[in-house]
Amino acid sequence: MINKNVSNQIIVFIDWGTTNFRAYKFDLKANKVLKKIETDKGILNLKNRKQYINIILDTLRKFRLKKDQYILMAGMVGSKKGLYEVPYVSVPTTIKKISLKIPVKKISNINIRIVPGLVYKKNNFLDVIRGEETLVIGAINKVKIRKYCFLCCPGTHSKWISIENKKFKSFSSYMSGEIYSAIYKGTILLQSLQKSSNKFSKNYFIKGLNLIKRGYSFPNILFKIRTMDLFNQSKPYERNSFLSGLIIGMEINDISKQKKIYKSTVILIASGALTKMYSIALNYYKIKYNLVNADECFINGMKKIYESNN
Repeated sequence: MINKNVSNQIIVFIDWGTTNFRAYKFDLKANKVLKKIETDKGILNLKNRKQYINIILDTLRKFRLKKDQYILMAGMVGSKKGLYEVPYVSVPTTIKKISLKIPVKKISNINIRIVPGLVYKKNNFLDVIRGEETLVIGAINKVKIRKYCFLCCPGTHSKWISIENKKFKSFSSYMSGEIYSAIYKGTILLQSLQKSSNKFSKNYFIKGLNLIKRGYSFPNILFKIRTMDLFNQSKPYERNSFLSGLIIGMEINDISKQKKIYKSTVILIASGALTKMYSIALNYYKIKYNLVNADECFINGMKKIYESNN
């Protein structure tokens, strides 16, 4: 059970993922973020509990808050490789059930609360999300939805979540971002791709989408990136866009097989370059969507989780 005493109506929300750390000093009464801290100190960069605690203490100092301040965290910080493991909550589930499963642990005189992730079983296989649940909770309480809807959270491991009557019904994970990274860094195609560029080719991205939609073999068409380079048929950044189109195309193509997706409006929770790519891909498949800000969804979600248990 979450402690109801909140000093000065201030809460510290922390989004602690694999590669990034984001902390927000949130004023409940004013309903706004007073200060934000963002670093690259994700859990992959940490080796022991002391490092976690030092980051939390440093955050409190920067926010000018004491050790007894109310802190609510979400993300990979609650995984086996995080500060401590928080058990998954099985889907189907509700916001209330998720909030009731938040453990309170005292470490170095700091009360730590971490939102649990979710686990879903289908065809004897398990799927999990940890962190995205807060984004989804924030989104469904921000955007008016009908009886059911789908939400998309693009990223290293993209998540597609099905919501019915504001309850988590099911979800699927796609290793789209990690597949791109693995191909980009660990195959011969590294020689044919742009090392770092903000340039994007909508034309080549759609070419990738089109080939996947038409049923071309991914391993086969992937090698065409190499031959595009060998015979000077495209520029490096165009080949990057083509690769993105192939990978995101496989993801959207699979999701598009669910008939319900065309009867509702997808809520796209995205930021950065992925916003543009997923918007183009959804439009290409004629899937209606609403774009919402990931930062706002996180804050709204954490606030809703707090309120549901206070």
